[in-house]
Amino acid sequence: MTRLRLITSKNLFWELTGKRKYLGKSAKMYSYDPRSCHLFSFGRNAIFAACRILNITENDEVLAPAWICDEALQPFRIIGCKISFYLTNPNTFEVDLLSIKNKINNKTKLIHIVNHFGHSQKWDELQKGLKYYQIPILEDNAFSLFSSYKGKSLGTFGDLAIFSLRKSFPVIDGGMLRINNNKYKLSSLIKESRWYYPSERYQALSLIEVFVRKNIGFGNTLINSIKKKHKPIPGVKSKPPLFSDKKKGVPNWPRGAISSEFSCNYLRPISRLSRLILRGQSEDIIKNIINKKRSSYNIIGNALKDLKGINIINSVLKEGEVPYSVSILIKKNRDYVLQNLEKKYPVMAWPTLPYEVIEKIDDFPDVKKLGTQLLQFNLQGSLIDIAENDELLKQLVYDLKKSLEI
Repeated sequence: MTRLRLITSKNLFWELTGKRKYLGKSAKMYSYDPRSCHLFSFGRNAIFAACRILNITENDEVLAPAWICDEALQPFRIIGCKISFYLTNPNTFEVDLLSIKNKINNKTKLIHIVNHFGHSQKWDELQKGLKYYQIPILEDNAFSLFSSYKGKSLGTFGDLAIFSLRKSFPVIDGGMLRINNNKYKLSSLIKESRWYYPSERYQALSLIEVFVRKNIGFGNTLINSIKKKHKPIPGVKSKPPLFSDKKKGVPNWPRGAISSEFSCNYLRPISRLSRLILRGQSEDIIKNIINKKRSSYNIIGNALKDLKGINIINSVLKEGEVPYSVSILIKKNRDYVLQNLEKKYPVMAWPTLPYEVIEKIDDFPDVKKLGTQLLQFNLQGSLIDIAENDELLKQLVYDLKKSLEI
């Protein structure tokens, strides 16, 4: 687990003196620049801010990948603009440039392009192919905080770029907008942040409890009793994007809904607690995260590569890529494999698909394949421990192989 560094004299100084945009020298390792970046509570808030900057209205159209989480589209739904979807290569996560070009029309105001799970798009080809249209590009790095492409950090290719810091750091919230095109400015619409927000109270208390236990050694009982009062109601059991057994139909997800933590303030800034924690992430901590993710990816990928019935997406890491997960395609019975493995391992079948895509699923063969076959091992916590332990790694391979044989 990433070491939690929360309170130092320098850390508190920057927070209490008002110079809150400064996150320390290490922040440059994930494309943070106080001159061009703005910190929000979630990536969705950053996307909404990008839309405000571009003056996107209900009369405009946004292009987005069909293979995307429905939650990421909430800002566009709030605005009321039309969302048009393009294809993605299901074997590489690379966007289909021709599909994008075919969808562009005189109402297209934004092209939303995702770097999936630490794997970069071919940005030189995309920029060259889309330059003629002069349409702003929103580069989405929700799962690709530390990666780079040909020596240049992700988040520096689009006119605007967004990140989800909470997916890579032990923070209760954290989204970021980076503005790369000087013609765009974010007006002072952002209010001052709180130490934490009611929707993240339980997570905040959990982090404080960890800090107290490691650094002070007393007061845990009181914090724990308070934390129990705010324990969230357990969510529904995870479901895949599409059932691998077509006879089951489509998973019943609340698609198109606007979450309360987003709707309470579309431009909600990052909490002060998360900002403090981010300042505590030293260069050594970040280097350790990067090295462990890359190493674990290669170790697990090599261990799984000879298994029959699966195909590893991007089995060889490109230089500069820092993966979020090991993504594999399971040719049959993916849901059965998922149910077996999720009891012991950090696996997922991502994402909750947009209802517009579900309604026209036959138009999106990429979504049909990924939705029924994709399984991901998330490179966090226990999975990194498994990669560093030969016996645990052998057990993972055995469990996956056994599930595949059914």
